[in-house]
Amino acid sequence: MARGDASIDEAWTIHCPDCSRPVTVRRGDEAVACTHCHAAFAPEDLRTAAYRRRPEGSDAPRDPNDELLGQTLGGWQLTRLIGRGGMGRVYEAQDGKGRRKVALKVLSEDLAADPAFVKRFRREARVLASLSHPHVVEILDRGEHAGRIWFAMEYIRGENLRRRLKRGEIPAEEAVRIAKEVASALAYAHSRGVVHRDLKPENVLLDEEGRVHLVDFGLARLAGDGGGGATTLLTRTDVILGTYEYMAPEQRRGDKDLDARADVFALGVILSEMLTGQRPLGRFAPPSQLRQNVPATLDVVVNRSLATERDARYASAEAMQEALDQAWAKRGTPP
Repeated sequence: MARGDASIDEAWTIHCPDCSRPVTVRRGDEAVACTHCHAAFAPEDLRTAAYRRRPEGSDAPRDPNDELLGQTLGGWQLTRLIGRGGMGRVYEAQDGKGRRKVALKVLSEDLAADPAFVKRFRREARVLASLSHPHVVEILDRGEHAGRIWFAMEYIRGENLRRRLKRGEIPAEEAVRIAKEVASALAYAHSRGVVHRDLKPENVLLDEEGRVHLVDFGLARLAGDGGGGATTLLTRTDVILGTYEYMAPEQRRGDKDLDARADVFALGVILSEMLTGQRPLGRFAPPSQLRQNVPATLDVVVNRSLATERDARYASAEAMQEALDQAWAKRGTPP
């Protein structure tokens, strides 16, 4: 995957791997730090980036000054901080009787003063409410209280795909299953007029049985919002929001007519990362040449999904899912 056009070689924007906020990178930078969460990483080779991580044994971000912990929003008591993102924080919460647990996402106070981000946050809740699929996280409640805008989702006990990747090698069969379940969720969302536009391992949750639950539709385009308007809304100080390393070329350019093939590209990056343990940067070798026990038939799926020209990619997530089925079935034969 090429980094981008020559016009942005001197300075370009990537997104923090911890909080997704935009970070400016200049040619020759060996390391940069996010001004929002202070995560340090190496932009030239994200595979070896020294991310700022929480201590081993800590399964959630800790902030003793978090004024929302212990508070109640819409009848949900916030008991634990479980994640931070570019839009706000996600808490573990429970109902008044302690019988039901949810993941409750709250828009950051500073962003709540920006109408564009408020609209984006509400769109995410609206998108989730429009989707009902086994591999898409379900929204359960939403509201506003004392200036706080929030929505509650089903609580998924498990880990995200990024953490799974860090735990060790993912067998090819498991990688194919995960990719197929993500493709199934995307195909359903696309059929409902929703393009995710920020697909990455952090947004793929795996429950205790390893089943996929797709989350974070904050950048999704929803049918009826209007193509150009949606892109304009998600642009701030001339930066297209998203996660650069998983963006299709047309998304990096800021094209306004993104479609399902942008999500196909992102899934291709994720599939390659699961099969090889590294992102397909620049001129990359086929997965079967980088790791043993990866069938060469899967190389075809990776290469086609990562085609620079979107017309050369799979036309839909459903077509990619079918290609994965066929590639796995033919894994004992030459591609």
